Amino acid sequence: MEEVFTHCAKAFLRAQLWDQQTWNPGILPSVARITKDVQPDTEETVEELDQYYAPAYRERLYRPAEMPAG
Repeated sequence: MEEVFTHCAKAFLRAQLWDQQTWNPGILPSVARITKDVQPDTEETVEELDQYYAPAYRERLYRPAEMPAG
């Protein structure tokens, strides 16, 4: 990463990012597609990456990590 541009909170409010009615998740690429676009030389296909990422995101993304007993 070479540059990062930050925005003030007012920009996020004006963009209505917190208004769910402005969201269209169907147009977003999958994590697998983004990974392949960012790392095109990986051996895995988009389908293989999707098989790797999809279950992990669906089952563990928002679940707290298990703490070891002890």
